[in-house]
Amino acid sequence: LLDPDVLVRRAAVEATVFLPPQGRLEILMPFIDDEMKSVRMAVANQLADTLTIAPVNDTAVLLRLFEEYEESLLLNQDTPGAQLNLGNYYQRRGDFIGLERAYKRALEIEPGFVPALLNLADVRREQGNEAEAESLLQRALEVAPDSAASHHSMGLLYIRIKQLPDALAELKLATELADASPRYSYVYAIALESAGQKTDAIESLKESELHWPNQPESLMLLVNFLDQEGRGTELLPYLSSLSRILPGNEVVQRLVAKYTN
Repeated sequence: LLDPDVLVRRAAVEATVFLPPQGRLEILMPFIDDEMKSVRMAVANQLADTLTIAPVNDTAVLLRLFEEYEESLLLNQDTPGAQLNLGNYYQRRGDFIGLERAYKRALEIEPGFVPALLNLADVRREQGNEAEAESLLQRALEVAPDSAASHHSMGLLYIRIKQLPDALAELKLATELADASPRYSYVYAIALESAGQKTDAIESLKESELHWPNQPESLMLLVNFLDQEGRGTELLPYLSSLSRILPGNEVVQRLVAKYTN
């Protein structure tokens, strides 16, 4: 955050996304007046959900920062990407009217804009309108049949409406496509276990570890599944990796004690 290189500072700001709101607020408040606008805008984005927890003395300066950020987004409001960013920002602010308006505007500009379709489908899910959510996801899949995110979202929808075979098919496909992420594999493994297919879940997690090594969530799930199945010999290498990644974790320590004594 103190680096003289603006790109490094901006990357540091964006990396705080994994912190809770209070942590982001405490770390980033000193940088809301950064001399470079791109850094200030990154700060605004990361602090969008902190206004209600900010000290009263900081409220006015935060509102000025948010105003500058909104103005910067509106400069390119005729592009779907700008509307998507605006919608995401409104979502973090808790402005559900604004976010829906922005996502719809993005789709007016580009009807096949997949990120807006997925985000609007998520809004409909939160509203309990699964039928429209499914329609939006079908549109996304028609536009981008190789989109892992679209298949993953459709798989989650099928789980919610209790169509488990369809859900497993979509979630599996999401793990296999080029833009897959380790999170998709983790969710797929949970779905397999819920369907009574724990052996398949274990194999899927092992394959995921080859593609995306050292993912704490996936490793923890794999180790727990192997432990539940009494496959202690198999879990030792994964447990060793988990011990390095999560030193001091109580669950990991318990398993280490169980299999090393």
